[in-house]
Amino acid sequence: MKLLFHMGSHKTGTTSLQSYLSEIAPQLSETGILYPRPKTEIPPHSILLSGLMPEDDLPRIVRFSGSEDQRKARKTRALEVLRKLAQRSPEATLLLSSEEFFTPIPEQGLSTFKQELMDAGISSFSFIAYLRRPSAFYVSWLQQVLKASFLPPKIAPPPYEEIFTPYLKVFGEKAVQLRLYPEVWPQGDDTVQDFFREVLGREGLAQHRAGRPKVNQSLSAESIALMQSYRFAFLREQQGRYTSDSRSLGGALTRLETETETTKIQLKQKIAEYIDLNIEALLWVRDHLSFVAPDVDYSHLEKTAEALETPSDLRELIDIEPEAYRALAQKLLAQGWANSARLESRLAFGLDPKSRSRRLWLKDQIQHGYAPPNISATNI
Repeated sequence: MKLLFHMGSHKTGTTSLQSYLSEIAPQLSETGILYPRPKTEIPPHSILLSGLMPEDDLPRIVRFSGSEDQRKARKTRALEVLRKLAQRSPEATLLLSSEEFFTPIPEQGLSTFKQELMDAGISSFSFIAYLRRPSAFYVSWLQQVLKASFLPPKIAPPPYEEIFTPYLKVFGEKAVQLRLYPEVWPQGDDTVQDFFREVLGREGLAQHRAGRPKVNQSLSAESIALMQSYRFAFLREQQGRYTSDSRSLGGALTRLETETETTKIQLKQKIAEYIDLNIEALLWVRDHLSFVAPDVDYSHLEKTAEALETPSDLRELIDIEPEAYRALAQKLLAQGWANSARLESRLAFGLDPKSRSRRLWLKDQIQHGYAPPNISATNI
């Protein structure tokens, strides 16, 4: 059996693609492509990452999905599902998808993964990832990190060499294919259409989904600033953990943004240029994976400047509109988000004694606006 593994990257239409693959899996199987549906036919595909790298380095969605023993058991079940598929349809192509594999995985870990797949009956391997402008990737990563931390990620382009070198060594120099994720797709096109047309050669199966709403919408600059402030105020001891109240706050902000004039996240020009024009990253991905970044004049690239210090104050990274920030906080307060009686998750909050603290925190945001974390006041 052949394996085609879609590995993201983050914020390149991955959620929409995975959702549609699950929906259309029966039709795909009739064409020789098997997509085991996560949570129904198989555990989430990301569980296959468990055991391939040190526990502390695992993406949080994997690390906090259960104890080490629980994850080991789920991975064993997943591999057994793959083995049965390979036995039943040895000539088919197995399609898996997890953006969590777009991360530096030790070469030994990938060697283990390859052996696990071979033991399941898979003999051919190919991986595909969509890459977007590095500064846009940083913006999406900034949003992901601030849902589980109050500290922004290091200012840098994606670590292409660290991510892809182990794949090339373990699976072969031609095992990885990269595709461009444009910041603006042509009319009627998107990741799903492109993937079905250019990767799977099954364009007809995706034609009827044109015009569907986007999945996993991005938060605004003001929303992630509120998220950062909240995590510093209440969850500073939970660094790296995406908690239930963070999820509740994110959901509330997503809904409120539809009725509030907020600011799309945009990096300061100096920072965006530093990330986008990192000569080492651009040349490595071009020379090793034949990926040429659009709108970049390679003949005039200069040596990358010294590393930029990553600030905790988001205003040094992005523009935050003070009135929009206060308006979101006001609406959170007015809608009773901080009150346990109105919160979506009774399990998470119940009669939470922190409800009053949350209301006071919101009133402070309304009165004083955004303030960066006082790093000296906490132990990190």
